[in-house]
Amino acid sequence: MEIKAKKTFYRICPYFILAICLVFSFTPIVWVVCSSLKPAGDILTIPAFFFPKTVTFQHYYDLFVKQNITPVFFNSLIIAVCSTFLSVSLGTLAAYVFARSRSRRLKGLLSLILTGRMMPAVALLIPLYMVVRQLNLVNTKASLIVAYTAMCLPFAIYMMMGFISQIPYEIEESGIIDGCSTFKVLVLLILPLIGPGLATTAIFNFLTGWNEYLFAVTFISDSGARTIPVALMAFDTGRNTYWGPRFALMVISLIPACVFTLAAQKYLVAGVTLGAVKG
Repeated sequence: MEIKAKKTFYRICPYFILAICLVFSFTPIVWVVCSSLKPAGDILTIPAFFFPKTVTFQHYYDLFVKQNITPVFFNSLIIAVCSTFLSVSLGTLAAYVFARSRSRRLKGLLSLILTGRMMPAVALLIPLYMVVRQLNLVNTKASLIVAYTAMCLPFAIYMMMGFISQIPYEIEESGIIDGCSTFKVLVLLILPLIGPGLATTAIFNFLTGWNEYLFAVTFISDSGARTIPVALMAFDTGRNTYWGPRFALMVISLIPACVFTLAAQKYLVAGVTLGAVKG
């Protein structure tokens, strides 16, 4: 009986720990969703209640009709998608060169590039702002696209190098024998095999661009080009905080990230585990 009890304990224990983690992870999200559906007077009541007594969509109406939050949403979406596409594309090209090259100079250059990933974002803020100002891109979406691409590029290179290194070189040799150029070998032979890696890198880079606040609040002062993280802080006026619209915008900001992640979920799992098994 003791052995059977131990087996039962070890079988149930992981699920119990997982349940605790899920509670801690999803409780804040459920709280935000429920609070966005409460009337303004019920959000900060004491004692607080979790679920709304009266459901209202007034905060969402105020966001889209009175405050016209739609341009802000599309600003964030355009910036995140463009920076993700550029960082993953450039990172894949660079990773292919670094993964297949034996040059010591290139290895030194790779170490220099990856050093940028180790630095905190605030350390890169002033240099990137000077570059953006010299390019006359301040208060434009292009400024954040450039900044996020530069910020995500080292991560993309590092990730894609690991995936490309798992591809046998004999596959490339067969393509070269058939008359393919190096670029065609990469596009036609390598990329289809590292799809999970591309999806994994794209998800992380998209979430970085979607949630980033520091560069957005520094480079953008024009309300027409601001992003969702900056708009969230605008609900705090110093004298008052408009929690209802802020919670509603939080819920809206979760939708693209959740859809993008769920759509690529199977690729994400495969990409994270790619390279862990050899055979």
